[in-house]
Amino acid sequence: MKTREELEVFPAPTQTQLDGLGEGCFAAVSSGDNGYCWVEIVTVSGDELIGKVHAELAVSGSQQCNAANQQLLSFHKDQVVYLGCDRYCFC
Repeated sequence: MKTREELEVFPAPTQTQLDGLGEGCFAAVSSGDNGYCWVEIVTVSGDELIGKVHAELAVSGSQQCNAANQQLLSFHKDQVVYLGCDRYCFC
């Protein structure tokens, strides 16, 4: 599992990057309770996305995203806090 320090080396996504999200992209999604889930995006519908939760990429030392037991997570682009570009995916 990644430590919080390892996660924080990811730069915040730009609006251009958020607009370019598509199937196969990896994103860290905030659960609103200081937890994060890494997901692989499987569906994009405007600003609404669905991603497959990758619990193996969980951040140690932080609260787990409340959707960690789900296989799929529905979320809004505004919830994306980091992107996995050049680490987990190559956009």
